[in-house]
Amino acid sequence: GAGAGAMGRRSLENRRRYAARWGYDVILETRAVERRRPAAWSKLLGLRRHLQDFDWIAIIDVDALIMNPAVRLERLIPQGAAARGVNVVLTSDWSGPNSGVMLLRNDPWTFWFLDELYAQELFLADRVPAPGLSRRLHWPFLYEQRALHFLMDTPLWRHQGNVRYEGDAADVHRRVLELPQCAMNSYFLHPFMRRNFRGEAPLWSYAEHSQYVDGDFIIHFAGYKGSRKQRLFAAFADDAEAAFSTPDPETQ
Repeated sequence: GAGAGAMGRRSLENRRRYAARWGYDVILETRAVERRRPAAWSKLLGLRRHLQDFDWIAIIDVDALIMNPAVRLERLIPQGAAARGVNVVLTSDWSGPNSGVMLLRNDPWTFWFLDELYAQELFLADRVPAPGLSRRLHWPFLYEQRALHFLMDTPLWRHQGNVRYEGDAADVHRRVLELPQCAMNSYFLHPFMRRNFRGEAPLWSYAEHSQYVDGDFIIHFAGYKGSRKQRLFAAFADDAEAAFSTPDPETQ
């Protein structure tokens, strides 16, 4: 719809202004698209297509905004990443790793990782029949996020009794660096949001570690849908534009 289109345009402009500040390239991928799958899967194809041209590449979901342009991407990459075997940098929330904002290193293992995520065709089907019940969700999450939890054999994945990855999940864990969530993937939480996957506490109890505050690098409206997401995005996009209007800051 028009709202989603406006969000896409403002998201792209947000990335372009940030990249111009620090001399980064911006990639708008339109060719690496698999139309037989939901669109989110195609970001794996786009990453694979362009990673070979860079030492590191960052991907930020369209429903996220860079709010603090003073933060450079280099700040998020650990020193000696190659020697330490760090190939992917992302953040974790209360459910585990989140693929909405990631940094990936140009390395053969990273290409394998992208291919392995994409190969999980088992998770393309969202619903299966349940005896005596209406159709229900079979897997947690959606799209490539589902495959990520599978490959990393996360606690949430195990807790729900899902099929286990037969590859080396421990090696995936070693190569995927999980940063604190607000390092680059803060959420907008409402005090009455639903409980976590174990039913232990409202998600608001995670605000200290997950909630966006002024000065955070990126806000991500994960979990919101439709017009609610679009309204929130538009409000914060105005704030982001104001942040980009300030003089160039010192590197943080």
